[in-house]
Amino acid sequence: MFNKLESLLLKFMPFFSWAFEHRTKKTRQIILNILKFFRNDFYKTEIKSQKIINNNISIPYFEVDKNIGIKKINLDKKLVNECVIDTENRFKNFDLNINTKGKTYLKKITQLEDYDKNSAVFKLATHPKLISSVSNYLGRAPILFNIQALYSSQQINNELSGSQFWHTDSSDLIGLKIWILCSNVGALDGPTICLGKSESDFISKKYFHKHGSKFKNDDIFDKYKDSVVKILGKKGTSFATDTYNCFHMGSRTKSRNGRLVLMINYVTRDSIYFWPCFRKLVSRKLNKNIKNLSNYQKQLLFPISLGL
Repeated sequence: MFNKLESLLLKFMPFFSWAFEHRTKKTRQIILNILKFFRNDFYKTEIKSQKIINNNISIPYFEVDKNIGIKKINLDKKLVNECVIDTENRFKNFDLNINTKGKTYLKKITQLEDYDKNSAVFKLATHPKLISSVSNYLGRAPILFNIQALYSSQQINNELSGSQFWHTDSSDLIGLKIWILCSNVGALDGPTICLGKSESDFISKKYFHKHGSKFKNDDIFDKYKDSVVKILGKKGTSFATDTYNCFHMGSRTKSRNGRLVLMINYVTRDSIYFWPCFRKLVSRKLNKNIKNLSNYQKQLLFPISLGL
């Protein structure tokens, strides 16, 4: 009987994933609870992961207030500097004429699988102090889902699209992204702009916001101009943001310089990327560059590193 129910659930998985990404928080939690019932074995592995991560626990780099979800942070200066240099070098060798999913305003230069386990970027992303910081905010074992170098180029016209509109990320209920500026970013360079979690929650409830949808004008957010956090500063400046709960937008680039950033994305096991219908997406990260990992690193990349 249980196998039949599970088989039936898998058939409707695309619908569940769509509903999860485009519904209110309350509906998303209900959908998640249903799926957890059928994927109990998958969630049991989190206990093991948390124990291994706890054995490598360290004094955290920073602490993010859960009512705010945004913070300017200090990381290992040497590692950050090496990450900036690495990103600059990759950018120099990147063809800006490549079309990345039709986004003319945002170019994805790298993905997780582009980084060797001995690279400064991977070392920082798996550093016990950073993982302790992320784990404390999430309240559970984090998963390092992706590392991306991103470039926002100058916008020729005033037409906005995609992530240039105010929105929240919809693939998880909570998560944390680490931003390292790899170029000097000013107000005209298309910085990511975030609104705190408390204000974001208020807007979500007031306007019945559905995750995955975007606000096509700024009127609502103009009232919060004094409350937003702009991710700008000199090269090496770093921020942590919960983009799954904080409204944000970016890449409205006016300058010729553009914006070059390194983004490290941590999610939980609740992320839709680990649902059965998305296994192909996750398996693409099974790359030779991230094999032969320590047990600790495997837990951070689970279920990517284990191919589950």
